[in-house]
Amino acid sequence: MNETIRYRMSERIFFKVWNKQTLTKTLTLTSGDQTPLRVAVNKKVVIGGFFNKKIHVWKRRTGEYVQLVNAESNMIYSIKASGDYVATSLVNGVVKIYGMEPVGYLLTLRHTLHTGGNGASICLCLA
Repeated sequence: MNETIRYRMSERIFFKVWNKQTLTKTLTLTSGDQTPLRVAVNKKVVIGGFFNKKIHVWKRRTGEYVQLVNAESNMIYSIKASGDYVATSLVNGVVKIYGMEPVGYLLTLRHTLHTGGNGASICLCLA
């Protein structure tokens, strides 16, 4: 990937997407929430996992805001995106797998796993 994501905390969170080769800003993404914990990026979307148990989704190419997922039961410990899937790990040990629509990029919960422990690091690898 030729882009990098930076964010800073303020009254409104915004993510700036920069081209690594030209050092130019390509997108600025905003949400009404504060304190993002994790950010995941793939070729289709930029996903922010927030302190308040919310997930925000933006289209990577255009910066268009796609969706607010308000389905998490606890703080997000880790978030990963790969292909058409997004995985979250919560601080209470719950891991959730979301499927992503191929056109609209909306997330739909597919699986929930209870690990029985604290937050787990996740690696989303697809064959």
